[in-house]
Amino acid sequence: MQTRTGLLAAAGLDALNIAGLAEALDRIHSTNWDVAILCHTLSATERTMAIAALRRRNPCAPILLVARRSYIPAAEAEGIDLILSAKPAKMIAALRDIQRRLSVEKNQQREPLEAAG
Repeated sequence: MQTRTGLLAAAGLDALNIAGLAEALDRIHSTNWDVAILCHTLSATERTMAIAALRRRNPCAPILLVARRSYIPAAEAEGIDLILSAKPAKMIAALRDIQRRLSVEKNQQREPLEAAG
């Protein structure tokens, strides 16, 4: 996970490495975030708990799952918006696309500035 965090930082993306579920649940509520990336090493129970907490805090934020295999059974992907390849180049490309879409959405939600005068 440290390698992935370094990879994301090198690509210009802010990333926070969280070691376990307890820390993750604490950070979900104490940190502002736009995208959540879950590691494939989470157990099904941990993933379900994390997704529930993430949705309560930020219902519209994308939740991504890094997967080592190309097929994930539907039951394992429940609540996940996108499955990311663990391959660095594919992961970065997908995250940049998500970052671009989120930026566009935020710009569309802003109120137009009124002319001074």
